Amino acid sequence: PHGNEVLPVSPAERKKRGETPLSEAEEGQRYTVTSLQERDPKLLLFLHKAGIGPGQGLRVASQNYDQTVSIEMVTGNAILGRPAAEAVWLRAAI
Repeated sequence: PHGNEVLPVSPAERKKRGETPLSEAEEGQRYTVTSLQERDPKLLLFLHKAGIGPGQGLRVASQNYDQTVSIEMVTGNAILGRPAAEAVWLRAAI
């Protein structure tokens, strides 16, 4: 339900497939969320409450000095700290 495969996929393999973590996404670019890291139930709940989930589109407004990421979504804007941004995997929107 969070966009992950049955067997774990390494970050290196995800990057080979064209995915990138939100923490490394380019400012001003549009992306589609491919998956969320599932290890922390509280983090998953936080992301879902913010409207972030697989298939959702977003635009990276800025990668901030304090290691937060500002994003824009149809449901509204959000600022995520580094742990949350590292748990969200994206693919460039076409």
